Amino acid sequence: MEEQILFDDYGIEVLRKDRLLYLRYDAGEIVPNIIEIPITVDEFRKAVKSPQDAYEVILSIHNYELRNLIDSNAQAKS
Repeated sequence: MEEQILFDDYGIEVLRKDRLLYLRYDAGEIVPNIIEIPITVDEFRKAVKSPQDAYEVILSIHNYELRNLIDSNAQAKS
């Protein structure tokens, strides 16, 4: 699986692997914790605009994943 780095600035990398886009960043504080999340083309366009836009993309994806986790836990309990 070959990866191509499309963007590398302000603490994020956007890369392409097998035609898919991923955003990679270090979420660690003292020890590196590299996170790689799939993104859409629209999220890619927003993330490369500015550090604030990149942060918003990361937050929106994490919020979406958290909502899905909460929903699936609620369904499992019912």
